[in-house]
Amino acid sequence: MLRVLSGVAVAASLLFTPLAALTPDVLRPVRAVPPHVAGRFRDVRAFQQAPAGHHYVFDRRAHRVFAVDEQFESAWQIVQIGAEPGRIIGPTAFSTAPDGRFAVADGPEGRPRIQMFNPAGFREAGFTLPDRSRARVASDDMVLSGIASIQFTGSSILISQ
Repeated sequence: MLRVLSGVAVAASLLFTPLAALTPDVLRPVRAVPPHVAGRFRDVRAFQQAPAGHHYVFDRRAHRVFAVDEQFESAWQIVQIGAEPGRIIGPTAFSTAPDGRFAVADGPEGRPRIQMFNPAGFREAGFTLPDRSRARVASDDMVLSGIASIQFTGSSILISQ
């Protein structure tokens, strides 16, 4: 019975409250990336902070990895599009290690590949997987074949296929 009475009391108080008193709360972003920086990206799939303070932005549609400074004032490209080693094409997954290095899974010519990069975006290592027989299908957040997600610890790579 108390519940109904309190519900009725709340409803009654709303009916008799002046409209000026019912102003909505406005949420303001805190440490948000401003539009002039965020507008550079096409399909952000990861936004991870490096130990040095800057942030990595994994832009899957642009086939690139960007860095954004600590104050979110500027962004610069650190890994470019391409099928050759040290570049990425058709990326599906991204992970940052605790030491600032990062790994990207991509698929040049349909062959799954993982590359590890230093914090400046220079390739340190990489390998391909013998999984060329199946068609690689990725749509939005879903990967049906290929590397769906990775976790890079700095010394190990965990792969979800």
